[in-house]
Amino acid sequence: MTSSTTSSTGKMQPGSLAEGIRAKRLCAGFSLADVAQRIGVSPQAVHKWECGTSTPRQKNHDALSGLLGMAGEPHGVTAGTAVDQIKAAGGRLGAAAALLSVIDILPVAERLATLETCAGLAADAARDLATFVGGAV
Repeated sequence: MTSSTTSSTGKMQPGSLAEGIRAKRLCAGFSLADVAQRIGVSPQAVHKWECGTSTPRQKNHDALSGLLGMAGEPHGVTAGTAVDQIKAAGGRLGAAAALLSVIDILPVAERLATLETCAGLAADAARDLATFVGGAV
């Protein structure tokens, strides 16, 4: 079955179910083979779902939901919100890293405030990711 999550060039569209499967697999630390073995399909099938060239059948989607915590995402619904949460967390962590990279050139009086800002950005990123995986911080 061909997915509607790919463009005419065959590239995956941002926010697609395919992108959500990949993002959640990577966040969970699973390889393609890990996911395939746990739900009883081939790694090639998982790869096709992640590329958007096919979509999982309902029984496989249900298995993915259980494995990757996609229970709130009905079959065929995009995972744009999850992708947005990952991007937001990455942006916050990037901002914290940028601040830390120049901390040694800041006046001593400004260093504590900068570290507190970095800690706040990291905490916000952790909350974004916890929401993504269904946990709480």
